[in-house]
Amino acid sequence: MARSHLPLSHEALMLDVLQNLPSPGGKNVTFHELDFLLGTEQSLSKVAWADVPPSCDPVFILDNLANNTRRKGNMEQQLSQMVLGRPGESSRVATTAYPGATSRGTVKRWQVESFAAVLRHLLNDADRHLHVVDFGCGTGTLLLPLAVLFPHCTFTGVEMKPAAVALLLERARAAGLSNVAARRCMIEEFLEEPFDVALALHACGNATDAAMQLAVRRHAAYIVSPCCVGKLKFSLAGGSSFSPVIHSYTPMLPGERRGVAPSGAAAPGEASGQFECVAERVEEERQRNSVAVVTSPATTERGPAECEDVNARERGAAGSAITVKKNSDGVVTLGEIRHPRSRWLRNHLPDPEVQFRIMAKVADQNHTGGSQAALMGRQPGNLEAVAARLCKAHVELDRSLAAAEEFYAVGMFKCFQWEKMAKSDLLVGVPANRSEWLSFTKELQRYSSLDGL
Repeated sequence: MARSHLPLSHEALMLDVLQNLPSPGGKNVTFHELDFLLGTEQSLSKVAWADVPPSCDPVFILDNLANNTRRKGNMEQQLSQMVLGRPGESSRVATTAYPGATSRGTVKRWQVESFAAVLRHLLNDADRHLHVVDFGCGTGTLLLPLAVLFPHCTFTGVEMKPAAVALLLERARAAGLSNVAARRCMIEEFLEEPFDVALALHACGNATDAAMQLAVRRHAAYIVSPCCVGKLKFSLAGGSSFSPVIHSYTPMLPGERRGVAPSGAAAPGEASGQFECVAERVEEERQRNSVAVVTSPATTERGPAECEDVNARERGAAGSAITVKKNSDGVVTLGEIRHPRSRWLRNHLPDPEVQFRIMAKVADQNHTGGSQAALMGRQPGNLEAVAARLCKAHVELDRSLAAAEEFYAVGMFKCFQWEKMAKSDLLVGVPANRSEWLSFTKELQRYSSLDGL
């Protein structure tokens, strides 16, 4: 096992601090198996992948040799070079070889099945039309198969990269889905539309926290599988999920060069030239193919009084201290995310912000090989692995407690086949005031001592 590059004193320090925390923290923090959600219906852990359209199947898309070669040209040209199971294309996949390892597509299937097992409790009423938002949806690897499994619900993907949105829509069109929409923006900017369930699969750093906060703001349920907790250092510096100082993302499409405006777009420095160009292309796609897509709103200026009104609405809507702010581009987004997020951990760490920074840094090693043996306490592991596991558990405990403090029933779980993947934590939260989910809320509370703090 590769050794950590961190000073050993960091691991020893955090072990000493965290092992002595009172319940629900301390050395016995655990993640539960998802099997309890299935009861006697173990078959619900599986998806009938043979019935899923090829363009929505992670194995067909990710393991397809034709899609794992370098492509050239602009976005439209690259999309045309991909095999997505469109009419006239082969529906059989020539898979990429993964000697001695599990394929990417297979791992993604397990993750989809894990999210679906929880969603079956939230979306089980076919007469109830609910809105599910996948934050940081990428090209739709999670969203699209779920949209197939739950056709009575609307699924919206929120993604900052226009190329990913274009591929998501192309895949949705190839599958003939009419319940899929997309919005190209930062997660923090998704403030206007109501929704019922928030999803996030490997939204880096504080992008997971932003998705959870937006869920709490809307009294929505959430299912998130976090990753890259080391990037919380950017959040601690007041930054975004990818930078300590940059809060917005400049969209680029394949074939475009930074600093060179695309044809028909404004020159660099003018108002969102690339943004408008991409929005026009996506709108043309929507009209041509009847696949719904919502683009990010224009960056309009808000005065101080209006921003104060927005803040008041947010606090009133959620009954919490979640606030919004206006970023440097004039876009209203979620306010700064503080760490630790829960009052509980902030009150119990001797030096909360400093120790949380160290905790996140040590926890990030939990994604590397070698620490998996100690993930659920089944094997002791060495000091580095144990410290990484315990720090990661407390990062996720902090996130879960922050929701519990807002009257959520919460649970910390492992994805199906968690032993075979590095990033396998699954956090679930359901607002106690949603009567349609009362039975599931009680089920969560049976397996958790976190709610109600």
